[in-house]
Amino acid sequence: MAGLVTCRDEPIVCTLIGCNDVLTVAIAGAPTQTLVTVVATQLDAPVASMSSSCTATTGSCSVSFSGFAPSNVRIDVSWDSQTKQVTVQPAYQISRPNGPDCPPACRFATVSVTL
Repeated sequence: MAGLVTCRDEPIVCTLIGCNDVLTVAIAGAPTQTLVTVVATQLDAPVASMSSSCTATTGSCSVSFSGFAPSNVRIDVSWDSQTKQVTVQPAYQISRPNGPDCPPACRFATVSVTL
């Protein structure tokens, strides 16, 4: 007696976990206990900027910008009356918290700036 094996398409079931695009700027080489201000400016159209501050308690700190993932960004860092500017193209990774075939797909990257 021969058996017949059939395949059927199963519907994809997705959960509803959300996520946001995130650009993180990691600062290194700051004087200990220094307030560091970071301004990230998207150089693509439309131009947009976000800013945040952190205290370099051990010579480093980081800030994250949620909902912000430009392909070309200028980072302006200021501390103790000094400034540093870098322009980068972040290397984003993709996160799909609900599985590989389910939305959303969110991008995240970390840019390092040494003072």
